[in-house]
Amino acid sequence: MGEIKSQYKAIVCIAGNHDYGLDPFYSDIFKEHYQRQKNQAYLEAVIDSLTDEQIRTFGAGILSNCSHYLYNSGTEVEGIRFYGSPQTINLLMAFRAGNSKDANEDYWKHIPEDTDVLLTHMPPLGVLDLVCF
Repeated sequence: MGEIKSQYKAIVCIAGNHDYGLDPFYSDIFKEHYQRQKNQAYLEAVIDSLTDEQIRTFGAGILSNCSHYLYNSGTEVEGIRFYGSPQTINLLMAFRAGNSKDANEDYWKHIPEDTDVLLTHMPPLGVLDLVCF
């Protein structure tokens, strides 16, 4: 993206289920920061206590060529409102939301109604998603 950034007014990004390096639960960079504790339960508690803003800031630092990295968040570019989420229902992948309909609906209920462009890593439930609850 660094080579094309100057060609565009904005680059809006989200992560996906293979972007383990951006998900604090899997990221070696993040884990090394807390490795001093040598306690998996502590690490999981720290990760569970992270706010969406902390996770977004972590990812934005890695994807510095994006002008807007969205993690369950939104931005506005030239009057167009974007909202993005990398959440997936696959428990074996990055950015897992859970494997139940309720776990996933919790993420989607926070999307502002005035959103113009929705960026997700998964299609709408029941529309070509190949996952059924």
